Amino acid sequence: LFKRFFFLFLLIIFACTTEKSTPQIQSLIEIQNEHTHDIIIYYDDVRNGRDDYYTSENFGHRHRVVIDLLDREKLLLGLTIEKETEEALGHKHKLMLKILDY
Repeated sequence: LFKRFFFLFLLIIFACTTEKSTPQIQSLIEIQNEHTHDIIIYYDDVRNGRDDYYTSENFGHRHRVVIDLLDREKLLLGLTIEKETEEALGHKHKLMLKILDY
């Protein structure tokens, strides 16, 4: 019985510490020209200095998003940033980014 509780305790501790060490970046992309896109941005990429990301393809195109040094610093401080994608097919999308569970 003790071994089962000890294992469960270790599992809970591992799950909690893993969740806190790799927060996710939440993104909200506005609808433009009757569509939107998804984008995946990983916390570790932001922390390690990655500066360009691409949205998912939708309606035959995707958009590039550039996150500069100041943007990364703001995200890492827990602030919400507002960005605009590069233009594709004559339009751009605004997006808001924030680290979840900060």
